[in-house]
Amino acid sequence: MKPSYICDDYYSLAWTIINSFPENMKVPFKVHEMNYRLMVVLILLIISVPEVSSQSYGGFTLYSKMNSTKAYLLDSAGTVYHEWTFPSNRRTSYSTYMEPGGTLVRSVSGTNSSFWGAAALSVAVQKVDWDGNVVWYFPYSTADYVLHHDICPMPNGNVLVTAYERMTAQQVTQAGCTLNSTMYFEKIMEVQPTGASTGNIVWEWRVFDHLVQDVDPTKDNYVTNTADHPHKFNVNYNPKRDWMHINSLDYNPVLDQILFSARYMGEVYVIDKSTTTAQAAGNTGGNSGKGGGLLYRWGNPEAFGVTGTRFIDMAHDVHIIPSGFPKAGLISFFNNKGGAAGKTCVDIILPPVNGYLFNHTPGTSFAPATYTWRHTYSGNPDNYMGGAQPLENGNFLVTLPSSGHIYEVDSSDNVVWSVTLGGSIPKARRYSKPWVENTLGFTLPEKQQGWRLYPNPTNGAANVTGLEDGTTVHVTDMIGKTRMRTVQSGILDLSGMPPGIYLVTIPDNPSLKGVKVMVRP
Repeated sequence: MKPSYICDDYYSLAWTIINSFPENMKVPFKVHEMNYRLMVVLILLIISVPEVSSQSYGGFTLYSKMNSTKAYLLDSAGTVYHEWTFPSNRRTSYSTYMEPGGTLVRSVSGTNSSFWGAAALSVAVQKVDWDGNVVWYFPYSTADYVLHHDICPMPNGNVLVTAYERMTAQQVTQAGCTLNSTMYFEKIMEVQPTGASTGNIVWEWRVFDHLVQDVDPTKDNYVTNTADHPHKFNVNYNPKRDWMHINSLDYNPVLDQILFSARYMGEVYVIDKSTTTAQAAGNTGGNSGKGGGLLYRWGNPEAFGVTGTRFIDMAHDVHIIPSGFPKAGLISFFNNKGGAAGKTCVDIILPPVNGYLFNHTPGTSFAPATYTWRHTYSGNPDNYMGGAQPLENGNFLVTLPSSGHIYEVDSSDNVVWSVTLGGSIPKARRYSKPWVENTLGFTLPEKQQGWRLYPNPTNGAANVTGLEDGTTVHVTDMIGKTRMRTVQSGILDLSGMPPGIYLVTIPDNPSLKGVKVMVRP
């Protein structure tokens, strides 16, 4: 029986971790209630990251206002440390990020008359180095599709992008929608730079491939009850021209998954990125075995036909909190009007992760029943855009776009840094000094690492390149236990190891950086 003093979310997380231990480590926790306290203390020691910080994370803050020709990097005093200038025909659309070493990855503003009424259109994605030189420009805008809103730089140098694709009234009605009109459906793509102005779309996922409707049995996507299909989108949930309005992306490299938020649906989502494009169009394949079907959704149960509390009116800037951060593995987002009396807030939720899947009881809303942590902004709510970046010390960098107010708040709701720059700033980003200078304690996969381990996550046997056969590696688990393994025939055998996250290092060559690998169930 769970003691009453342990909240449901952390009890579930704790027991998940304990169940990953060998049997001889589980026994003490099953003896009597006092040892539940020991269990929680042990888990906190394993995580070994402080939950509270009353100090600023420091580093540099990057921002660019919408439709502007400038991007700025501020130091910890809020003064301009560096700036970039763009041509008037290459203004900022929505997103500006930085790769290690100071190269910007940004969305470029533009117009497309085929998508009237749509917001935050982009005609291209661009990479600009520290000195302002354009090193990559990828246009993607026609009468049938156009980029919009967010992008997400990936560890391999590729970029995730969102795009509208225009469907005719005939296509819309044939899909079973009751709206007889053109609609803008969404797709997410991974673009690999191949030249100064070229790129390959190496992966694609389309909303149009994952629809259901229970209105017309003579049309496509018919089911008897949409509530029985939470892994698809009900095309008749508040249909309109700009229907979903995906506005943020994040990538989870540990599970090879994508997170996104959709303003008009009032939900945040998780999908499988490990699929091929063909698998992403269906319901099988990938690490999850579910293809491109939704793995998780949260915030508005009405969107898929079940009862439950609606926590999100509109959301922006969804994140998986990275490994090594407080509350790692939880999901955070900017909740524009989700707080009491419609206040703007930042929410963290604990998803019911089960390997590559998420536990769910059919006919109900997805867990959790409520948020794990919430910071509520005391001023007027911001109904426009918004940013909430989790930082490594447990703080959040919050952006209120309408006023251009950027502030850093700790886990106790203390504001430890702020600056007001005027609107309109979709979201700012904080980067450490090592990130800007590319003197990180880790290196990017394939580019600088010198060796590679894949697939990651793995179910046992991992391919290794860049290491000779016979090389000894150390595989260290979360509690510091190290096992020795040897590379044989280009394979590192991790079979038989308990599911979890391990650090793989090469003791005989410390100049080669270690790699975190997940061994899946």
